[in-house]
Amino acid sequence: MLVGMHPHQDGPLARLRRGHEDLVLELLRKHGPLSRAELGQHSGLSRTTLSDIVTELIESGAVVATAPGAAPRRRGGRWRR
Repeated sequence: MLVGMHPHQDGPLARLRRGHEDLVLELLRKHGPLSRAELGQHSGLSRTTLSDIVTELIESGAVVATAPGAAPRRRGGRWRR
């Protein structure tokens, strides 16, 4: 749980937000690295909510964003027969 990030830490919106943060962290613990799209599919959170939460988790150091691995390249472009 992230502490000190939200004003009015005991209000209903802050509790809801912390619940969403906990959900995202639990999904990452359970499934390992996930894209934002995959997090959205598993969590059911809106893209906006998920983006805000992931951004805060990254800024706080709770999670690390990585670039997806590049697909292996084929020599010579297209395959020909």
